[in-house]
Amino acid sequence: FFLLILLFYIFISIFHQLYISVSLTFRPMSLPVFNHNLESVILQMTSLVSFITSILPHCNKGIRIAIYVITIISYLTPFLFVPMCGNFLTGNHSSIFYSISATGSIITLINFVFDVTDKDMNSVIFLFEAIILIIFLIVFTILKKKILLKSLLVLDRIADNPKSFDDEISNVFQALLYAGAGFSAGNPFVCNWTFMDMIIERWPIVSITWMLYARFAACFTDENSKLLWIDDKFKRKVYPTESVQIFHAQIHYLVERRDASMSPQLKKKVSECQRLTSSCRSKMRLYWESVLQGNPFDMEATAFSAQNANEKAQSKIMHFLTLFPNNQYLTQSFL
Repeated sequence: FFLLILLFYIFISIFHQLYISVSLTFRPMSLPVFNHNLESVILQMTSLVSFITSILPHCNKGIRIAIYVITIISYLTPFLFVPMCGNFLTGNHSSIFYSISATGSIITLINFVFDVTDKDMNSVIFLFEAIILIIFLIVFTILKKKILLKSLLVLDRIADNPKSFDDEISNVFQALLYAGAGFSAGNPFVCNWTFMDMIIERWPIVSITWMLYARFAACFTDENSKLLWIDDKFKRKVYPTESVQIFHAQIHYLVERRDASMSPQLKKKVSECQRLTSSCRSKMRLYWESVLQGNPFDMEATAFSAQNANEKAQSKIMHFLTLFPNNQYLTQSFL
């Protein structure tokens, strides 16, 4: 039975690895992380914790103690690998993730104590778990704000004195953390690519630096030339692994989709988006006219019609944005 469970876990882990693909753009259906490797590690660790805790009741006391230790270590490892893999896009996601990890380790430790002493767990523990989660959430939110402020101050010092780059930043992981913090906060030193140029000049053969640079540049529709420049340098300096080759293909695909000449297919999509948004605005105008006139009979019908038009337009535009990622014309229709 244990071997069947182990094989099932390996099967799920393989599918997790296949599901997490390299993506040039930040996808709404993926975890909000700067590096796709972090998403893969989180899914693997989640599967590991679920697997070892599921076999816990079927083991003897000695093995249960070992499993408890492994579970606690698994809950604490995110504090190491999350910063090394680029962190989350926003501080809120980081605070929630760290809070859940810390709470999980504390609750596992409490379960370990009750299990070793052969005592029954009281239902009050569940209330205690919620209180611990709230406390950790507050603590990590405050810490993330302080870390973000420190990162921005470091970026400002480097911007004022570029020669201090080597003194302020000791390793590539620290540089990527500062880059992510600056990009999420809209720091001009990061968004004008000066800091990213310093990073790739310091660590030119580290693939993660080029991938993060390309993901940042892909967010701006007028940075096609920068994306092609990154692609050219990327090919020359980094060994062409499978993920690197996928990144190259996505860069060229995205640049072609952003072609300013606009293909007939794209023109048709943009026209349809403009038609849907115009229809939505007109129905919204009818609704507000009925509100201003105080006409209760038309308010419900116009509100329902405006809501349907808004949902239809949003659904179509989001679908077109998946076909033409970050296209400036479709983005303008969405805004």
